[in-house]
Amino acid sequence: TAHAQHSTHTHTHTHTHTHRHAHTRTYIAMCVYWHVLQVSIPDLQAKLPHCKIDGAEGIEANQEARAEAMLKEKEDEDAQRVRGGVVVKRLRGEPGSITRDIAESKLCFAKFATAGAPESVTTSGVLYYEVEVLGFEDGVAQVGFSLADGLPVVDGFCGDGVGDDDKSWAIDGSRQIKWHDGGSNWQVKWAVGDAFGLAANVDTGEIAVSKNGDWSEAGCGVVFESEAIKAGVFPCFTGSSFELRCSFQDWKHAQPAADLWK
Repeated sequence: TAHAQHSTHTHTHTHTHTHRHAHTRTYIAMCVYWHVLQVSIPDLQAKLPHCKIDGAEGIEANQEARAEAMLKEKEDEDAQRVRGGVVVKRLRGEPGSITRDIAESKLCFAKFATAGAPESVTTSGVLYYEVEVLGFEDGVAQVGFSLADGLPVVDGFCGDGVGDDDKSWAIDGSRQIKWHDGGSNWQVKWAVGDAFGLAANVDTGEIAVSKNGDWSEAGCGVVFESEAIKAGVFPCFTGSSFELRCSFQDWKHAQPAADLWK
């Protein structure tokens, strides 16, 4: 069922999410003991035996790494604005979980995270872009579109990506699933080197997909229809252990013909 398929996507992350909550509680307890009660590091290790504590240096190093990752992301956003065109940014996931090569339009998802271009919401006509699969091994990706008020920013791990709610839509050629507030079978599978075209017709409320320029291949063409799409959407992508190239111009293949839409 769609629910069972969706669980394959979320179960792995549920354990990680629970572990992260436990780590957060430990970190809070550590701060209370250390900063408020002024307990020494050896005493703190004795009181929190299940947590490896490297001392103030370790905590500061983690904070510095996070700050550096966020600074790099901000620099990447600014560099994209200077170049002009679409600005892609991390929307969900830990800072540094998505790295990018701006010149090559590459995104590399190390951990489960979501990126998108919320500043490029299209409210009329057809929004089209291409995704080229560069590498994934056992990784997964969900690529598609979101409403302007979909995918609220989560500055940390989040097990929900594009298509996991009722305000976004995605295709997933790793698990062969279409995602929209749950999953359903999708008969298309991707491989390294494949280029997928994604087109959202905001006027008709439809989303269509092509594989290597073919809009008529089984599983391609119009894959979603919803009145909600007419409110406007922006491009977005979720991935884990996945590398892709997203192109908003200079495409390899043509946009869909007008007769594809209803």
